[in-house]
Amino acid sequence: MNRNLYNGVDRIAQALLEKTKTSKTENAKLVIHFNVSELIEDSLFTTLVRDRLKTTKHNFSLVNIIRQGKVYRFESSFDDFTIYHNRNKFF
Repeated sequence: MNRNLYNGVDRIAQALLEKTKTSKTENAKLVIHFNVSELIEDSLFTTLVRDRLKTTKHNFSLVNIIRQGKVYRFESSFDDFTIYHNRNKFF
């Protein structure tokens, strides 16, 4: 069941590479909609994403990932993240 999660995280890396080709600006920002609905722990998801953000060569200083009603904001060093918005707290 988690195979879709790992494939989705691989696609995040592909999106970073493709968007870097079109973005010539240093410190660019990116928003990604992660449309994999597996109900897995946030910690596994964020760990996998953080690893991809740190190991994929890109020029983004901020990456927001929208997943299951939450916006995860990864900034600069990508060592940590914040949940910028959580729709689930409102409904």
